[in-house]
Amino acid sequence: DQFDGSFLRETYLYNLELAASMCRDYGVELRAFLQDCGDFTGLRTMCGVSDIRFQAYTEMAFGAKEMIYYQYANGESSKTSNDYALLNYQDGSYNWTYDAAKTVNQEIHAFEDTYLAYDWSGVMYKNADEMYENQNFANLLNPLSSHPRVAFSSVSQDTLLTTFEAKEGGDDAFMLVNFTDPYFRKNDVVKLRFSDARGLLVYRMGQKMLITLPSNGEYTFNLYPGEGRFIIPIR
Repeated sequence: DQFDGSFLRETYLYNLELAASMCRDYGVELRAFLQDCGDFTGLRTMCGVSDIRFQAYTEMAFGAKEMIYYQYANGESSKTSNDYALLNYQDGSYNWTYDAAKTVNQEIHAFEDTYLAYDWSGVMYKNADEMYENQNFANLLNPLSSHPRVAFSSVSQDTLLTTFEAKEGGDDAFMLVNFTDPYFRKNDVVKLRFSDARGLLVYRMGQKMLITLPSNGEYTFNLYPGEGRFIIPIR
């Protein structure tokens, strides 16, 4: 089936970084699209809520302020299977992906005020296998080699970590994303070491969490497929 398997364009992060950089330089908002179904070009169908999360948190990792679900309306849009859109354009009935999108929307709305208080500033990453570089990471234009507040200790999957600065006060924040195609259904165990921080304010799937850090500043995150977490170190 042409709609099965992994399909992740190798320029996905390159395009997001380029757009985010230009938006930052010219003082405009980054807005993005979310794929909600497979199509005739070979893009696979959605396999679960993780596909929506993966796109939403990756795009928010580059400072996206608005995301639009898209699907071209045609005769096939009346069907309600994995291959088709959030709703039936013929009669208005919902596909299961509508509930998946609603779940992710509610997660994001739960911390949108906090997220919007920060501006995107840069991108970092770590490959699970240092001998095999994720091509999406390799195509980034200006990735950071380090950051004074956080460092990778280890990851079990390819991992994206982007940096933010508060609009007022300049405090740091980060978006951490399991950057493995959710099709593979792999969790990502990520160990980060934070500097100059006693704890973390973390938003996970719409839930607010306060975490006390040990003396070495290290914390382990277990990210589900497609999951992203917004992290604010607390001094």
